Amino acid sequence: MNAFVMRCSLDTRSIAFMGKEPGKTWKIYSLPSHGQADPDWSPDGKSIVYGRPSEYMAEDSAPKSIQMVGLTS
Repeated sequence: MNAFVMRCSLDTRSIAFMGKEPGKTWKIYSLPSHGQADPDWSPDGKSIVYGRPSEYMAEDSAPKSIQMVGLTS
């Protein structure tokens, strides 16, 4: 996906951007701006993997998780 013109909402809770997948038309997307860390691609390029750190990411005892979003569904 190509991304273009990313803008943060006035309350800083969301990011809006234009996105275009190969062979498709441009669309507008929105996603949360907080609570996600270290995005990366899956080995097959069909998903994005990211961390969801707690508010206190540096604390070893704080819960953390890894999320995966499939881009084809």
